[in-house]
Amino acid sequence: MYEAAAGMKWYLPQALCSIASFFFFTTIYTSSLLLMAIAVDRYLGLAFPIKYRLLRKPLYATAGSILIWLVSIAHCTIVFVIVHMPLPNGTKTEHVCYEQFTEKQKKILLPVRLEFFVVIYILPLLVSIFCYINCIYILYTRPHIAKVKKQRAIGMALCTLTIFLLCFLPYNTSHLVGFSSNESS
Repeated sequence: MYEAAAGMKWYLPQALCSIASFFFFTTIYTSSLLLMAIAVDRYLGLAFPIKYRLLRKPLYATAGSILIWLVSIAHCTIVFVIVHMPLPNGTKTEHVCYEQFTEKQKKILLPVRLEFFVVIYILPLLVSIFCYINCIYILYTRPHIAKVKKQRAIGMALCTLTIFLLCFLPYNTSHLVGFSSNESS
């Protein structure tokens, strides 16, 4: 936000750029992974209601959330590696935050961005699609559930998938485009 308010210039210390970028990216990736976890939770609750209810505990949800945060944090530590790599003589990246990269930095960053696209976007999206399609199927095949409840649950599933696509597709597509065009801005 600071950078946008300053006319897309970064006048703060570079360490703050790393920290701001780290938190920005971590929250994006954590969100997509948590949406996947919610989809899995809903699917298991519908597909195996009795067994799942017996095994479901707040401790497991907490452990799963912590694991998701740790995966996101581990992936986003690349921000610190890339930003603090030694620059060739005469190369300056002052007044920008996480935008201009040397060829050496791009050799590391671009494959990582492709990995982010596949592991932290496509995989959670496919798992969510699988879970919600099966949730819809299960709801349609169970005659004892009221039609209104079915419609509400199906609407929620479709709305969640739509939000997943609308919120995360544009940003994550930039990873794919950046990788294929050898650019990272």
